[in-house]
Amino acid sequence: MKTFITVKNQFEGIHRYKDAPEEVSFLKDYHRHLFTIKSKIEVFDEDRELEFIIVKRSIDWFVNEKKENKQYWFLDNMSCEQIAKLIYEFLQDRYGTNRKITIEVSEDNENSAIIEGEI
Repeated sequence: MKTFITVKNQFEGIHRYKDAPEEVSFLKDYHRHLFTIKSKIEVFDEDRELEFIIVKRSIDWFVNEKKENKQYWFLDNMSCEQIAKLIYEFLQDRYGTNRKITIEVSEDNENSAIIEGEI
């Protein structure tokens, strides 16, 4: 049996898909989304080994830091898959030690990408 915690974060972002196929060429223009991040992280202790609010705040801090410093061209031409990978790598660095982690990033709570693996 495995135990997990889940946290959900949201942030407003503007991005584009500059190489969008003609069928969805409108995505080449900058457009706004409400991005939702759902993080599922394995824990090894059933008594708050990783506290929900602390994990949630750490993800908020990471996203805000990237947006403010424009690191990784944050959001400009990034896909949900790329955002999920950044969050995954951040959680790997922060909480390590062979945890299974799943990250889902959605646009407007509609379409999403999922990255999962073990550290």
